[in-house]
Amino acid sequence: MAYLFYSEIRLPNGKRICYSRRGDVGVRRKGKQGMEIIFGEITEEKVNHAIPREFDAIMTWMGRALYPVCLTVDSSGKVKSILNWEEVRERCREEGRRIELYFEQSKLVQTYVQETLKGASTEASLIECLSVSNFFQLVRIALFPNQDTTFIIHDFPSQGEVCTLGFQVDRGNDENETLYIATDTEADGQVLSKEGTIRVRCNGEGFADIIQMQCKIEVAGEGYYVRRLEIQRLEE
Repeated sequence: MAYLFYSEIRLPNGKRICYSRRGDVGVRRKGKQGMEIIFGEITEEKVNHAIPREFDAIMTWMGRALYPVCLTVDSSGKVKSILNWEEVRERCREEGRRIELYFEQSKLVQTYVQETLKGASTEASLIECLSVSNFFQLVRIALFPNQDTTFIIHDFPSQGEVCTLGFQVDRGNDENETLYIATDTEADGQVLSKEGTIRVRCNGEGFADIIQMQCKIEVAGEGYYVRRLEIQRLEE
């Protein structure tokens, strides 16, 4: 299945930071044993609707090294293994070396590459990283529908912070759409309010046509931060 992935952060001052890409997802179901999910190569990456430049270009270059990647997932949606782990590890190392050679005078780039490679140093560490990625979490919700779920948003509302929201299925009358509503919305320290929704729309058999997540957080003395994620199925 071909898809378009879109990610956006809206800051209290109205500024928007966005990222988008195209790619494909394949699923092989294994009955009670779960399934295999194949994330293919990604293309047409854009940052703020433009070709990535400067450090953004380095980050996307390093990120593309992960793909294609094939995950085995159990019946609860938990990632158990990476079937092409050795291939992914060597690809990440090779691209990391290329980036370091290309930017050999930049200590910042060298540090970034080494820190990134730590996340892919073992199969377990890469599984941990992929399991909480925004893209995988959306895919998991679509493949395991109508279940209450938890969504982890890293670097939100600010860099280095983590927002965890529990979502409950809202039983509606539309059999082609599932809506999830955030349940843990109470104030917490500097966070005055939280709200969130996830919408999964299926107009036929197979993978969802559209998966959307939006989270809105009010921070004392700053205002509202909004995080929006979307996977849209494309016509092949």
